[in-house]
Amino acid sequence: MNFGRIFATLSAVGLALVWTSGSAVASTTPQTTSHVVSAPCVVGPGVAQTATTVTGSAGDDTIDCTNASPGKTIKGLDGNDTITGTALADKIYGGNGNDTMTGGPGNDYLEGNSGNDTITGSAGTDTLVAGIGADTLSGGTGNDTLRATPADAFADILNGGTETDTCSAVTAEGDTKTACER
Repeated sequence: MNFGRIFATLSAVGLALVWTSGSAVASTTPQTTSHVVSAPCVVGPGVAQTATTVTGSAGDDTIDCTNASPGKTIKGLDGNDTITGTALADKIYGGNGNDTMTGGPGNDYLEGNSGNDTITGSAGTDTLVAGIGADTLSGGTGNDTLRATPADAFADILNGGTETDTCSAVTAEGDTKTACER
């Protein structure tokens, strides 16, 4: 079954949709009313998802929610996962393993777990929390909050990025922070 592609444009006059299926093209005129549409994340085998929640498997997962909506709660579980959030506000949790988590332009909450995680907030006012392990946190643009895990005996790297960022590091454990104004 081929559903084709749908392209949406939001302008001052409303929402316009254009869809294609093979060589046929159809469209709507701009509308001033709209309906909330849920778009799924692109996931690998064993990953479960509903309209608002994505849960990884016990293996290495790739979860890409770049073009998904609405905002999601994403849980990586075990394995070395690669997780990318939506353009809206997300809550992203790593699992056991060396995870790579990236938020989108929304105001995101990203939290590592055990393992050496790489956590990037991107745009928006984000909160990034290290887990147990040598984690690297990068805030990106926006007024971000970055927190290292106290008493985990691993050196974390906190880079606030641009804007005014608040970083909590434990220097006795070798944590370092740059581009942090508070």
